[in-house]
Amino acid sequence: MKKVLALILALCMVSCLVACGGGSSETPKDDSGKQDTTPATPDEGKQDDAETPADETPADEGAETVATPHMNEDGSRNLDMIGYYDLDFDYASGPSYKIAYVAQSATVLYQQTAAAVETWAPRFNMQWLGFSSAENDNDMFMTQVQVLLDQGVDILLLDPDTTIYPAVAGLLADYPEVQWMGNMGIPRDGTTGDGVPNGGQLLKNFAGKDYYGAGVLCGQKLYDWLNETYPDAARSEVGIILMNYSTSPQLVERYQGCYDKVLELMGEENVFPVDLVSYGLGVQAGIDGASPVISTNDNIKYWLVFGLVDDPAQGAASVISTAGLTDTSCCIAIGGAGLQTQCDAGQYDSFRFAYFTSYFMSVEPMMGAMYAFKRGFCTEDEIWPSWVKKNDHGGEGRTLSTLYIPAIWIGQNDYFQFLEWVDLYSGGNYYNYDAEVTLDMYDPYPDVPDGWLDS
Repeated sequence: MKKVLALILALCMVSCLVACGGGSSETPKDDSGKQDTTPATPDEGKQDDAETPADETPADEGAETVATPHMNEDGSRNLDMIGYYDLDFDYASGPSYKIAYVAQSATVLYQQTAAAVETWAPRFNMQWLGFSSAENDNDMFMTQVQVLLDQGVDILLLDPDTTIYPAVAGLLADYPEVQWMGNMGIPRDGTTGDGVPNGGQLLKNFAGKDYYGAGVLCGQKLYDWLNETYPDAARSEVGIILMNYSTSPQLVERYQGCYDKVLELMGEENVFPVDLVSYGLGVQAGIDGASPVISTNDNIKYWLVFGLVDDPAQGAASVISTAGLTDTSCCIAIGGAGLQTQCDAGQYDSFRFAYFTSYFMSVEPMMGAMYAFKRGFCTEDEIWPSWVKKNDHGGEGRTLSTLYIPAIWIGQNDYFQFLEWVDLYSGGNYYNYDAEVTLDMYDPYPDVPDGWLDS
């Protein structure tokens, strides 16, 4: 059904282009100033869905206007949308850029990111060089980046251990022609001081979640599950494991949000913070972190676990299964790729929910942004101007932005429709579930959340 729909839409576009001489149509600006966020079909383009942005200065009369993705009616650039794919823009009119993805490991979330980059690459006129895993070795990560630089890579999407971002930035400073962005971890310079964000100043623009807010939602989810499923559970018999990774600022934000919400809703009794720094972030880390807590608290009948990311949540769920407490326990994470993968394989345990953003949605604006930088359409300090935080924009003189990527809750049996929609939206066929979807089911273009610019 999805392929047939795509074919029909493509044929319609060809007919429209022939009839219009290949020109693109534009919708006048909404006088209310409110962005129309109804998703467009791939053949309608996306400029109709965005507010007329940030750079509204018309081109000088008589001056040649350089075509960019998502131009406004007056010929100015739509800097809030320029990173999103625009079907009406001819990406092949410019150079083809070589892109690669390097990550600290090859677990499922990194594999899905690689698949997303590979899917979007040809649409942005990019050559996919492939995915490299550093096997949790920071020296190997730096070596792999250097190898790609030596091979002439143009664009890099990176997922290192966030503590080595300053070293990564130092290496890439010698290659100013190469554009790079961080994917899951916020690239920060490691500096400290009054008014400096946790982890340091931004090194690059970033597209991701509100990590503290996501942690708060996870604390609420654990509380809701317990009260809906076991409303009569004695609080003294409920144990809560909250996993942290104290050397990663954005992982600390997730933990802190969940910790604060849990204490607000359930108090401090039987709350067990677990720092995974000495264990890592894999499935075994979850096992090693949860085992001593669960084995030494045999009075607990109900376990609530915030696993931070998928792999430790999976590990904790396996410990709970061994203890025979799967039915009375709930593990959650911020992620979702691991939950989806294990449920596809028929594995159902106490890992029940994930706060999920598909990487097919998050890599799109980052790839489009780096394409725009390479083409000279805008700079790092110009893109996504509606998303520049007041106290976290790269330090004095910089206006780096932090784009929020929409996320949803998924459970063990309700993710099929959303992921099939992601396939339709991205033009891929990665998930390929048997679900009927249309593009208006979900909104890929976020509004600025309340408090986001002050966070």
